[in-house]
Amino acid sequence: MEEHGVQIEKDTEDEEPVEGTCEICELRDAEYRCIRCGKIACMSCFWVMLGICKECITEEKMKELKEHYF
Repeated sequence: MEEHGVQIEKDTEDEEPVEGTCEICELRDAEYRCIRCGKIACMSCFWVMLGICKECITEEKMKELKEHYF
């Protein structure tokens, strides 16, 4: 993979596949893994641009993001 003209290797050996039901809402299929707590989460329970689940984001940060983007 290349980023900003620099060749980078994505290390996926240590990553567990994301399979199963979201550990946050327990309703939808999980698609992501939180980089903070390691839980698997669905799109509704995960902040893709931050890489963290909604349980790991602070109330203050969530308010700031909602004001800025929504």
